Amino acid sequence: MENILKSQYPSRSVLFNIEPLGLGTPYVESLSSYISRLARYHCLSTGTLFSKLIAIYLNKYYITEIAGRGGDGFYDSSNGVNGIGSLAIDFVEVIEFLTSRNNISKLTFLPWSSILPTRGLMETKKKWCPFCYEDSLANQSEVYDPLIWSLKESKYCLKHKVTLVSTCNRCYRKINFLSRDSNPGFCHSCKSWLGSHTETFYNEIEPLDMKIGNSERIGEMLEISSGVRPINIRRSQVGEALNFYLNSCFKGDLKAFAHVLETPITTFRYWQKGINLPPLRGLLKICLNLDIGLLDFIEMKHIEIHSYENKVFSQTYTKEIKKYDHDKVKAILMEEITNPKGTSLSQLAKVIGCDRKLLYIKFPNESKQIVDNNKSNLMYRKIERRVTSEEKLLKAIKNLLDKDLYPSRRRVEHELDGEILLKESHFRAIWNQMIKNL
Repeated sequence: MENILKSQYPSRSVLFNIEPLGLGTPYVESLSSYISRLARYHCLSTGTLFSKLIAIYLNKYYITEIAGRGGDGFYDSSNGVNGIGSLAIDFVEVIEFLTSRNNISKLTFLPWSSILPTRGLMETKKKWCPFCYEDSLANQSEVYDPLIWSLKESKYCLKHKVTLVSTCNRCYRKINFLSRDSNPGFCHSCKSWLGSHTETFYNEIEPLDMKIGNSERIGEMLEISSGVRPINIRRSQVGEALNFYLNSCFKGDLKAFAHVLETPITTFRYWQKGINLPPLRGLLKICLNLDIGLLDFIEMKHIEIHSYENKVFSQTYTKEIKKYDHDKVKAILMEEITNPKGTSLSQLAKVIGCDRKLLYIKFPNESKQIVDNNKSNLMYRKIERRVTSEEKLLKAIKNLLDKDLYPSRRRVEHELDGEILLKESHFRAIWNQMIKNL
């Protein structure tokens, strides 16, 4: 980072010193959401704020090049802004400098970076709870994206106990954490409102206890790291904690502990010796089995051995068999067959809490029908999008010609607000043909 960031902060901040939302709660705001709100407070698009100010202070060659060209390379990987890597560190430094705040790191997972590996930690695209958005609107409170939604292991809304949504209900697209027109609560592609009073997925199926427990423990983590109390965790504490619970709860039986975690013994040994760090999923599974929070695990909170043995240790070598209500599952599949929008079989299996292959084995006809319906729906939406996009492209070219402006690639894409990019071969061919006919 340039010397300008190392110098003293200016007496007045460059950007408004707005307060991050949800500090000290499980629903602390994410840094990507904070950046989008900063843009809105300055009556700018997120893309303008990024390209004209943030990218300059970042002083990263590849980012300034992307900002100058107007490409989507950075936005497609903007999930790292909320994570624990170098991108999060750089953005925290710049946003703290521009706002004169000193707590921006609390909007990321950086406080936990010493014990979390980056692989598989963050979602690549946004997820959200439509009910939370709708509640914010009804209560006239500011709409924002909590940090907890950006983790792969957080799949349920703790407030409304529903599955988080990851696709716009109108244009069926995935949404980047940051984009040129990112705005919490709205799709950056079709600009539609993402809140809803109606349930998007099947709530008659109770989410698995493990997945709810994971979301609760992640919430506890964020409540701690975004609060007043600073946390200082060493990497070696994970291995020390594993050894502590191995001896106190499993009587030193490494095979038993590894079996409960459904982890190969070799992998567990690497964790125990501190050679590798367990992924967040592994840490959460440990805490769920021990019935403690992640910080309690790191600090080696004492557990009553007898109560723990009754709950888990006595079942160590008894493989749990998941039981499903086949009539209930079949009813859901039959309902899905008549669903005009269509959900993929994989998504349906996640909601039910079973493997996709199990549905194919137990309900082959229904599963095949759902897969066929989903393929047809996807193809229909693809054709519908292409037709709509072609109309918008032709209209954009006509608008530029009416203004006596040459419809260059950059001007056309700007006219379309980046909604259609001419790097797509189909739309580039239409544009080329129109240019030839001028």
